[in-house]
Amino acid sequence: MVFVYGDKSEAMPVIESGQDLEYQITTNLKKLNRTDNLIIAWLADKPGELAADKYSLIKKELNKQYQLIETDLTEENLSSINDAKVLVVALNQDLSDKQKYSVDQFVLKGGSLIYLKDQVIVKDGLVSEEARPVLDDLIAAFGVKIEKNLVLDSQSGQASFSAGLFQFITQYQFWPKIDTNGFNQKSIITSRLESLVLPWVSSLSSELKEEGETTFTPLVKSSSRSWLADRNFNLSPQQRFSPADGDLESRVLIGLISGKLSSYFNNQSKLSSDFVSSAPKARVMVAGDSDFLSDTFLNMYPENLILAENLIDFSVQDEDLISLRSRGATDRPLAELSESTRSEIRYGNIFAMPLLVVFFGAARFFYQSRSQRRNPLGL
Repeated sequence: MVFVYGDKSEAMPVIESGQDLEYQITTNLKKLNRTDNLIIAWLADKPGELAADKYSLIKKELNKQYQLIETDLTEENLSSINDAKVLVVALNQDLSDKQKYSVDQFVLKGGSLIYLKDQVIVKDGLVSEEARPVLDDLIAAFGVKIEKNLVLDSQSGQASFSAGLFQFITQYQFWPKIDTNGFNQKSIITSRLESLVLPWVSSLSSELKEEGETTFTPLVKSSSRSWLADRNFNLSPQQRFSPADGDLESRVLIGLISGKLSSYFNNQSKLSSDFVSSAPKARVMVAGDSDFLSDTFLNMYPENLILAENLIDFSVQDEDLISLRSRGATDRPLAELSESTRSEIRYGNIFAMPLLVVFFGAARFFYQSRSQRRNPLGL
């Protein structure tokens, strides 16, 4: 299928599923009708090295709809984000004041920032280390703090682990799984989402309210049976998790800062003559996790991609695609059961069948005995 408009054309070589056909058609028509290039900038430590890029899948999807550029914001590339509509930051390295200044001014001059930040880096063997600050101080100045903790949740995704020669799959509480109850139903970004898994995610805190000159809107929350680990992280899936009831509550994991924002550099020496001290309508999206968009987790949980694309579309104010994309997403998880209910079902499965066999055998024996008493000669 080919769409032609003037001297431009867009092709749909293969229609894999009718489920998202309306979205695919709308996407191609929007690209044909667009007069300017919408640029998405991605802050990378090594731009262009796709072989070592753990975010290649999400970047490939973004390239279908937008022009994606990668930058490291080094001295010669500080102006590379000037024409972008959105800047995505998802890395673990220290940034200089000049780099932070470029991001600060990008936001205050009308660009949208999507900040995906791991506070705990998990390496092979489930070894953890503290992450670099990156833009944490800048985000805190905007009104949100990414806590140095990990959120655990009884409602969690499944993970595969090795134990010697064996592999096993288990629910892993360090991977909170979000269902419809955890998505903000008033936000177009999340109102139609049904599922999301956030591995090794940290919670967000803010004194900003959902109403006012500057607002903070929680977009994604953990379930009411989640708790925190904030020191001496034991990431083993085989440990016994036993949080106190008083520690169980929902936590904010992804949120949106919007409204009036002031520069982090207002009380510091200015690094350019066109310095902007504040903006009346700024947008910053913050998540306490970046792994959920890595190739590894997108292959395991492809529904994670929908949230990322919704964040981008919202940032460039292309909200038509959000409702179309989310419409095809379906996830119907079973209701979360308490430990006592799980035990009842488990022991019911163990003992119910043997008891049924015994009952059937006793009933048959009783019936045959009764028949013999009535007709002892078998006539």
